[in-house]
Amino acid sequence: MPRIPPGRRTLSSLAPDDWFQDREKSSFWLRIYTCVFLPHRRFEQAIGELLSDIPEDQRLFAFDQPVLFGGGSFQGLPVPSGERDYHSDPSTGAPIVLVEPRVKKLAGGPHLFLATPFEVDGKPGVEPEARRVLNLAVSLLCLHTGVNLLRHCVFEGRVVAAEEGAVTVPDRWLRAPMGAEGPFLGSQNGVDIAEISERLAQMRQPKRRRVELALDLLGKATRGEETFFDYWLALEVVCDGKKGKIANRLGATYGTNSHKAAYLTGLSTLGRWRDNYVHKGIRPPVTATIERYLQLLFLDLLRHEIDLPPRCHAGAMLNSPGHSLAEIGLAAEDPG
Repeated sequence: MPRIPPGRRTLSSLAPDDWFQDREKSSFWLRIYTCVFLPHRRFEQAIGELLSDIPEDQRLFAFDQPVLFGGGSFQGLPVPSGERDYHSDPSTGAPIVLVEPRVKKLAGGPHLFLATPFEVDGKPGVEPEARRVLNLAVSLLCLHTGVNLLRHCVFEGRVVAAEEGAVTVPDRWLRAPMGAEGPFLGSQNGVDIAEISERLAQMRQPKRRRVELALDLLGKATRGEETFFDYWLALEVVCDGKKGKIANRLGATYGTNSHKAAYLTGLSTLGRWRDNYVHKGIRPPVTATIERYLQLLFLDLLRHEIDLPPRCHAGAMLNSPGHSLAEIGLAAEDPG
């Protein structure tokens, strides 16, 4: 896993040399995230496990534009700061919220970063495109591992490759992390991320644009305040249709008819929530557990849409102890 080089404590040192011929005329778009609920002593081992079964000749993200994923302890690295920031306890990985305005030095502990080229050898970059590519990567990571792997973005901006110069986004609201949000770092998740990104790279337009849009919407839902409608929209977009098509896809995934699938997966209740939200302004009771379930429903639908074998992620969550989905009428049993 790429790490910040020893002795080079600047953001610009994160960019690989093979991205540019002239670093003086180049820059990259960078995000740095904190990771919580993962003890510091296990961080590198756990991330290594996530990536362990990916073949050497296969990239984690096979997008048109390169994406670098790495991490480590960035203690002392100076970055522009918002008003609030997440860190985590070294022993337990439990989240800690610190308040530090203006420029700061990152605390010790796990940080993960994603980067993609922006300006290349003098050619101007396009900010929405750079963000879109990183959003796709973040969506795939969080879908498989849970939001706590990339819990809070402590930095986002453009970094000059030769001499650091970055602009951050404004500070945003913070939501308390929950255990249902991960991180889940089994090696199968790493393999699945690489498999999905490779399949996306092989897809033809316009289907590829639609599936990537669905992933982008899902990623925004994991970071938003009014999350339910964003999740529902992502489900519709990935299936290219409304509730009926979603039910058909879930039926195919779980080997049953669409009506039974809608009932057993809670889709019928979720559809009512959507109607009440849109037409009556009634906000649904979306807990962290329900959010994770929505993410896994999306992941089931995504794999079906891009013709990959089903993993039945949502059904596996129903079989796991400690998850209450009573709000959508589900008990601890597999939809299939």
